Amino acid sequence: MTRLRLRVARFAGAQRLGADVALAAVAVLGWLQLRQYRSPVTGADGLDPVLVLAPVAMTGAAALLVLRFLPLLARVVDPLARRARGLVLPLGGWQIGRRAARHAGPALVVTLALAVAALSSTALAILDRGDRDQAAFQVGADLRVEPGEGVAPEERRGAYEALPGAAAVTPVITSEGYVGQDAVAVTTVNTARGPVPALRGDLADAPVRDLVAPLGRGIPEHGLPVRGEGSLRELPLRVRMAASGGGDVVPVRLTVHFEDGDGLGRSSSVVVEEGRARSVPLKVGVRGGGVRILQIDLSMVGERVRRTYRLTVDRVPGLARAARWHDLRADAPDRHAAYCPGVRRERGASGEAPGPVLCQDTPGPGTLVDAVLRGPDVRLKYPAWSVRLGTDRAKGRPAAPALAGDALLDSGAIRVGDTVTVRRSAGGSARVRIVGRLAAVPGVPRDRPRLLADSRAMAAQWALSGALPEAEEAWWVGVRGADTGAAMAAVRADPRLGKAVDVPCARAELAADPLRRGARGALTLCLVLAPAFAVIAFALHTVVSARSREREFALLRALGVRRGQVAAYLWTEQLALAGVAAVLGTGLGAALASVIMPVVTVDAEGDPVFPSLVTQVPWVRVGVTAGVTAAVICAVVTVAARVLGRVDLTRVLRVGEEG
Repeated sequence: MTRLRLRVARFAGAQRLGADVALAAVAVLGWLQLRQYRSPVTGADGLDPVLVLAPVAMTGAAALLVLRFLPLLARVVDPLARRARGLVLPLGGWQIGRRAARHAGPALVVTLALAVAALSSTALAILDRGDRDQAAFQVGADLRVEPGEGVAPEERRGAYEALPGAAAVTPVITSEGYVGQDAVAVTTVNTARGPVPALRGDLADAPVRDLVAPLGRGIPEHGLPVRGEGSLRELPLRVRMAASGGGDVVPVRLTVHFEDGDGLGRSSSVVVEEGRARSVPLKVGVRGGGVRILQIDLSMVGERVRRTYRLTVDRVPGLARAARWHDLRADAPDRHAAYCPGVRRERGASGEAPGPVLCQDTPGPGTLVDAVLRGPDVRLKYPAWSVRLGTDRAKGRPAAPALAGDALLDSGAIRVGDTVTVRRSAGGSARVRIVGRLAAVPGVPRDRPRLLADSRAMAAQWALSGALPEAEEAWWVGVRGADTGAAMAAVRADPRLGKAVDVPCARAELAADPLRRGARGALTLCLVLAPAFAVIAFALHTVVSARSREREFALLRALGVRRGQVAAYLWTEQLALAGVAAVLGTGLGAALASVIMPVVTVDAEGDPVFPSLVTQVPWVRVGVTAGVTAAVICAVVTVAARVLGRVDLTRVLRVGEEG
């Protein structure tokens, strides 16, 4: 008989172990399915039922596994309760330990209900933090402004610095190019005057502020610095031009290309006519310090005779050094073929000179240009009418520091520490040294590999290669205290400033997504209903348990146990059970939310969200939910214990005699 009992016990243990393994397998399989396929939304706007039910299966399986600890806890509680004085605690501990299996049902209900509540509360907190991180990443700073046509390019910095609360302002410039055969985008900002890019700290090798600070150091000399106090609105120039040949001389249009203190390119033009020296004002499309002259264009559109020009532009105030111009065309024209005065035929010359040709340049202090030129070859059907001159050469230039995004590093094209050459699609090249890593560049789409660099350093690289900086696509504005309400209102009140978006606006747009709204609504509903379900279910269990044990209570009353002690006995037993279930359910729900939410949360296109979700459990909110639920259960059980503890001793004992 003893062997048979041992065999039955072993068989029951094996059954429980098999059931536990099966439940664990269900939970793990559900998590693996979610991790692989991520979104339950299919490409045909349908739902994958397996992925929809996977979190439910994981929660149910985990709750059943957690309840395996209930008998163990009962064995621990029973000896402790026996040491207590009086009758209530020993009876309650003995009841829980002797009938742990009978209490498994209500304990499972409370555990599941509070697990759902904790999961919902944690999931909502994780989604709130995720929306805030995603909105900040999309904007790139406190405020992002896409400039309109109402404000002149040179006036934009001043207009955005005048916004209420503005503390730091920078343009955002994106250049498309290639590293070898791999496409890459270079996003640049003014790291000295702009806000720190809004990227979460765990998405970079070091604090973002420390990473971007060195990007603007060691900018090589380039162009012709123009010194001046305050804003430089005009440059007074003395110009004179003499031309050979017959017929009417077409005026030469002189276009000067500037670089401002943000690394942005601007240009301004004057018309130079043949004749005596005269003064003309050249409008400077740049505000603030750090103005440089990068290149000049000389255009002779409409000329009908190939002439020799002697052009002098001097007495330029603030010109820091003498200009030494050279032709920026890749195929240098043959000066002998253009009949430049005093030029002999050079070995290996192409023999072609279709456009204007720089024959001679004489640098001098305060002189912008003092050159002898030959005009365009008007015999050609489609002559080149202009020539562009520059002062810089790419040979020996240092590399500009830059940060690489993970998409570029993962492609294998570059690694941190490499020095590479970026060939810009619009012309020009830049030597770049990769000094750090970012998960992605904020404020711009994640549709391609990117580099982040300083706008002034990259402007120097483009200029040294004979190209011009590109225009900005947006402006970042850092606001004191991150309160962008007044700045947003100012931009909206003046449409000339452009279109602005801040982090709260971007967050509201994310929250308006139907998929996100549906998920939040479902989680909120679960958070409200699950604790109520736990209270109702446990109250019913308390009533049913007390009704079924009337004879037990009557016997205790017959032995001399007072009515208050019977109520306290029932109260202790039920609340101990509810408390254990509440603790287990709350911990289980928070853990499941931390595991499930980063896997199943996707954006509007069904792709994983970026930045990835931070699984931070709001213990205060979760604890308050569990505490309120436990308090309501306590109140319900207290009332039920007082009512159900009033046993009609005579009636119950007579029923026992009649049975």
